[in-house]
Amino acid sequence: MRFSVSYRFVWNYPLIVQKTSSSRTDDIPLHHQILNPPVLGKFEKTHVFKVTTFKGLNWCELCGNFLWGFTAQGVKCEDCGMIAHTRCSEKIPNDCVPDLKYLRGVFGIELTTLLTVHNAELPFVVTKCVDEVEARGLHTEGIYRLSGFAEEIDAIKMALDKDGEKADLSMSKYANINVITGALKLYLRLLPIPLITFLVHPLLIDAMQHKNLDLRISSIIHALKSLPKPHYETLKYMINHLQRVASCSAINKMNPHNLATVFAPTLIGPPESTDALIPDLTTDILLIETLIEYCDRIFNDLRRNFNNMKE
Repeated sequence: MRFSVSYRFVWNYPLIVQKTSSSRTDDIPLHHQILNPPVLGKFEKTHVFKVTTFKGLNWCELCGNFLWGFTAQGVKCEDCGMIAHTRCSEKIPNDCVPDLKYLRGVFGIELTTLLTVHNAELPFVVTKCVDEVEARGLHTEGIYRLSGFAEEIDAIKMALDKDGEKADLSMSKYANINVITGALKLYLRLLPIPLITFLVHPLLIDAMQHKNLDLRISSIIHALKSLPKPHYETLKYMINHLQRVASCSAINKMNPHNLATVFAPTLIGPPESTDALIPDLTTDILLIETLIEYCDRIFNDLRRNFNNMKE
């Protein structure tokens, strides 16, 4: 049985995925690929290398030598197109500059990659959907809890993937606000690395163990310092939005706890492993509820420079 190896470098450490020639080509879910992650450090845009069979003559962009062979001569970054020997790819610094021509749509694209390509601070999918909700959905009972029609949600996904920021999400196009919220939740669920990353999530869970509220909040603030800037800014934007939704809970019936129940699995992602058929999300829900209730205190107290982050 033949094996091929795909190298994926995420936040400064390589993830190695083995595939057989007879297996399906879909990547193993990212949270199952992480092997012994190191201590968090400075976050940079890393390359996403995949073993590739090249046509024609190609040279390694690190060592400058020819890529010999007829198949699987080397690796190519899925985000920027950089070519290298498999062994050389392990030495390449985290200096990936994504190219728009390599991206296909926006759903399912790594957040840092998407924002780097579009030179943006926030993903336009999030801002466009939030704008619609705040314009016409804050007083809708059950907002975010109720689901829209799957066909319309798929239509919004296709429109955003194809037309980008020009996609029409107006009331004249989608009168049911629940399909807008459905598309937003779908986008967040499909992020390869969830908004609250796999490495930061345990730090936040530890913070939630403190019984003293002040200590709990200070520990949350400290844990959030380890988030990559794109994740932190988008999380801050979403939590501020959910706080505004909760401020209308007398009408929409969506208080911080109800919103946290909906968004905990969306913002955090599925557990890496669990023996239970239904994972216990109690602490995750309490975490998101705390972020919403103490949004101003948590995010306004967080003072740091992401470009010079060293923990």
